[in-house]
Amino acid sequence: MQVTTSGGTSTIKAHGLIFTAAAGAPTESAFVYPTRYTAGAIEVAIRDPRAVAAAAPVLASLATGEGSSLQVRQSGLADRGSAASGTELGLPALRYTYDAADKRFELDTTAPGVAGWPASLDYDPATSAAGKSFTLEGPGGLQVELKLSGTPAANDVITLADNKGGVADNRNAALLGALQTDKLMFGSGGQATATLNNAYAQLVAKVGSKTREVQAGERTQTSLLQQAKASRDAVSGVNLDEEAANLVRFQQSYQAAAKVMGVAQRLFDEMLAIAR
Repeated sequence: MQVTTSGGTSTIKAHGLIFTAAAGAPTESAFVYPTRYTAGAIEVAIRDPRAVAAAAPVLASLATGEGSSLQVRQSGLADRGSAASGTELGLPALRYTYDAADKRFELDTTAPGVAGWPASLDYDPATSAAGKSFTLEGPGGLQVELKLSGTPAANDVITLADNKGGVADNRNAALLGALQTDKLMFGSGGQATATLNNAYAQLVAKVGSKTREVQAGERTQTSLLQQAKASRDAVSGVNLDEEAANLVRFQQSYQAAAKVMGVAQRLFDEMLAIAR
């Protein structure tokens, strides 16, 4: 919460809300509940299932020859670059043909719109058959991810294109569903160690444990406070019964002292009378 005063006007900023009071205005108080109705306001933003982006934005296809075991393990979009969200990527058809002698995929540079994209992708089956990832960056900062595995044959072709129709493609939806089991939280040494469910369970356990700890501490401090009050009252507190008994005792002592003084006065008078 931030409080500022300028020209006799006070401004309070709390949780994105602003309260302003002029000088001399009646004193008022306000309670801010930033998340009180959050759960009740949750609703589905998209009601038409056709509007769900279930398909991946990039489509990779293979044309392989005899004896080839080449596979596309993964393809997708790494960065839209300057392409605005909700618009087409403008990805041209990138056609890479495998050159077995040079052990690399060569880009078909005669295709339209491919200028600025990597001209070749080095791929040696002896070291990359288990899987090799590529990040292809083109004009405007557009980046495409590609992961290959297996042993390609000569003239195998990989084609990357904009997946405009997205027909019979649920890769994006599958990746979304896999979030519940993917390790995304609590990085250790640059590696995530827990799923979202694990992180939520740990958070609930931590809050419960801390709440229990605070409750036990509150009971302990309450007991110590009561003991301190008892010790203080034992030293400086007033016991009404004891004070009443003391008043009676002091009253009787005063009365006894008064009688002694009375007797002494009478003896003194008698002595003066005898002397006369």
